[in-house]
Amino acid sequence: MNTEERTKAILSLSQSYLLPLRVLFKTLKGIISRAAYGTLLPDEAGRLTNSAHAAIGYTGAVLDRERPKAADIWKPDFLDVDDLASSKGLADGASLELSCDVVIVGSGAGGGVVAAELATAGYSVLVLDKGTFTHAPDLPLTELESADLLYEQRGLLQSDSGSIFIFAGSVFGGGTYINWSGSLRLPQTVREEWAQKWNLPLFTSAAYNESLDKIEARLGISDARIVHNQPNSILLEGAKKLGYPASAIPQNTGTHEHSCGHCGMGCPFGEKQGTSVTYLHDAARHGAAFVEGCFVERITHENGVATGVTARAGSNKRPLTIRAKRVVCSAGSLSTPPLLQRSGLRNPHIGKHLKVHPVGLVFGVFPDRLIQPFKGSIMTVVCNAVADISGTGYGPLLEIPYMHPSLYSMILPFRSRQDHKRLMTMFDRVVPIIVLLREEDTEGDVWQDEANLLRVNYEIKSRDLDRIAKGMEVATEILVAAGADEIFTPQQDLKAFNVGGGGEAVLETEAYKEFVEEMKRQKWHVPLFCAHQMGSARMSGDKGKGVCNAEGETWEVKGLWVADTSLFPTASGVK
Repeated sequence: MNTEERTKAILSLSQSYLLPLRVLFKTLKGIISRAAYGTLLPDEAGRLTNSAHAAIGYTGAVLDRERPKAADIWKPDFLDVDDLASSKGLADGASLELSCDVVIVGSGAGGGVVAAELATAGYSVLVLDKGTFTHAPDLPLTELESADLLYEQRGLLQSDSGSIFIFAGSVFGGGTYINWSGSLRLPQTVREEWAQKWNLPLFTSAAYNESLDKIEARLGISDARIVHNQPNSILLEGAKKLGYPASAIPQNTGTHEHSCGHCGMGCPFGEKQGTSVTYLHDAARHGAAFVEGCFVERITHENGVATGVTARAGSNKRPLTIRAKRVVCSAGSLSTPPLLQRSGLRNPHIGKHLKVHPVGLVFGVFPDRLIQPFKGSIMTVVCNAVADISGTGYGPLLEIPYMHPSLYSMILPFRSRQDHKRLMTMFDRVVPIIVLLREEDTEGDVWQDEANLLRVNYEIKSRDLDRIAKGMEVATEILVAAGADEIFTPQQDLKAFNVGGGGEAVLETEAYKEFVEEMKRQKWHVPLFCAHQMGSARMSGDKGKGVCNAEGETWEVKGLWVADTSLFPTASGVK
């Protein structure tokens, strides 16, 4: 087959009436694109490089300042399961028994904080995580290696239908290790909804406000030292020209100015205040112990009371039996439900009601400005012009995402070699705006199959998709007002719109209005992504509506708490 025939064959998959073939197209496009722009090979001097990077203006892991020395950033010590077993004279395959007051499964935003609080209060704490730890000075800062080290299913997880790509951390430190530093408080409307509709009065209490104050102080959350990069500056500029509300997003960077651009691959400077440099450090100072690379098989319980966990860890995946007075499940909204189900819990809400903040994208091309979307602070501006499009607190935020070549290439539509090359060579002149939706109608399911692989079902509902489309319209307006020369989206069959230097006046033209209407008409062809997962073991003060009570303890098993975003009764709308 020649090139034209191969292209036609590939495109036929994207247009097939058969769902498996459309999923195959998305999967192949993602894998091939990611490999093409993420693979590094040695050049004549032995340096690892990718020949495409220079052509698209990508400078890779070149940082604007030196990385810190290893001794300058705290590094956790981990229990060596093999050494412990050997010291006890255990035979290969024999179970290693440990005991503690509290065993915590997961080390992210939930588990890390719980570990610090309980260890500081004097409890013996053991934290288990299936992920492993990479010290900041050792981070590769390359897309493929980072995905393998830090992400669930190497960053290739998607729903069964291929309707949405799902990015989730699988690393010691959880999602806080790879998030983009933006730190917004839970909106008051959401807090009131949770308090009133879900019988969770904590969220409108003074105690909740005090806890947020303490967290912000511990993490140095502030907008005082922000330096906006080009994409964030353009979002702010365009929004202000149109009179849309836009503001700075506080950053959890310990009050440092933080223009690294790589935090989706881990923070190379150790400045982003994830749990692996804050709360887990606090926990360690008070005697907490950690096990990395540890898969928890089940939570044990007797007569309705939690007694510990069974797990596997070490070089030969040795069985562990951990006896504890309390168990805290903080494995994240994708892994907490399967663990609860493997442990014999049968609450019908487990694994249901999954919310993900589905994301659509719009790109603006600025041919005369060096944008370099991979440089500078990642997400520092939010526009909430349509955040309450429902009138009840549901709608999208417009923000700037982390963007490097492999991710960019995965998102792009593929129509031909020539079109792909054109879009890729504009990479350093492109501004991406994400439309992050607090979804109202859509709920997904998560479970684990017989091979222990996560499975997700998530099919977005029409009204939620309409709100993403509206957000994409507003994002387009902002990019045009800011001076974009061209607008395109990841929609496979939507032709790019040539602004032609007309600026804001273009927004009144028939050609522009037709483009927007076509973009909306093709709403079902918007490729979706997500990096937030919530609600799959939700809490409620009413027993019939949730997995956990208002304190986060499961209704079925006493002494078993959930402490992660699985608890959220609805999507939060922020991170």
